[in-house]
Amino acid sequence: MEVPTRFIDAGPRVEAGAAGLLVLDAAGVIQYVDQAADDLLGERDRIGHAFELPLDTSAPQRIELVDRWGCVRSVSVTVSQVDGAAGGPGGYVVVCRDLVEHDAALEAVRRQVEDDRELSAIAFRELHDSLGGLTWTLDTLQRRWEHLDERERRSQLVRIDQAVGSLAATVAGYLVPDHPVGDQGASTLNALVRERLVDLGEAGAAAVAIAIPDHLRVDAEDAHVWTILRSLLENALVHGCDPVLLVAVERDDEIAVAVVDHGPGIAASGVADLFNRPHSADGRMTLTSGLSTARMLAERYDGSLSYLPHPPGGSRFILTLPAFSGSD
Repeated sequence: MEVPTRFIDAGPRVEAGAAGLLVLDAAGVIQYVDQAADDLLGERDRIGHAFELPLDTSAPQRIELVDRWGCVRSVSVTVSQVDGAAGGPGGYVVVCRDLVEHDAALEAVRRQVEDDRELSAIAFRELHDSLGGLTWTLDTLQRRWEHLDERERRSQLVRIDQAVGSLAATVAGYLVPDHPVGDQGASTLNALVRERLVDLGEAGAAAVAIAIPDHLRVDAEDAHVWTILRSLLENALVHGCDPVLLVAVERDDEIAVAVVDHGPGIAASGVADLFNRPHSADGRMTLTSGLSTARMLAERYDGSLSYLPHPPGGSRFILTLPAFSGSD
């Protein structure tokens, strides 16, 4: 049976999309059923028979039903009333959606939005850190210029140059389309850590013992690697006791980095939520998302971040990232 033209030409009120479609006449008798609707509704949708579900046009209905294969399905049913062409009799257009697929798609979108928000937080933190370091150095230089000798002035100028370079690299990494990073493996892991350790402050840097072979490189952008390590080191410095050990080894095609602290460790009740995204009181994700941000960054490079207790007391965080395989 052909689909009545007066229903197909009804205009934008007919909802389109990847869903089942039925066309009913003014009396609610089924005139057309497509394959998707037939699969969802089964024996309820025979042409020439009255539509068995309520024709409620006020809002979509969510119903549970058994499809033609005997499976229970959750289905959204949206009914739109349409006018007939040239003053002819109107009817109804019914759109059916399988909510299992629909809900899964919504959840995927929700996760993507959360990831995008967290990436924005990462970008904010990296830019904030780079600008903060540059501003602090400039302020220090301005206040103390007259009291610095030539060696100290050169040292401050070198720090400014490094801060500007770090800021430029961070910005460039976010301007490359469809590529979340800048130059990968630009620095050896050991050189990167020793250069950026000053970000932890003089006391924090002095509390970190480093055991990283000189040749190790990871296949990740330097600013992102340091964001991960800084989160782990700051966590260890706040919640653990000196010294904090930072050690790295090469395993097959990946680099494993351990950050180990001594102290009370993490209570068993807190381990399950260790990498959950923290939120502020109004429900929004906080900008300093800490360990959850570190794990998400690691996973963007097909790496991982995990926690183990460090007997007899303390914490051990294990970061894995792919080893750099490019050439200089």
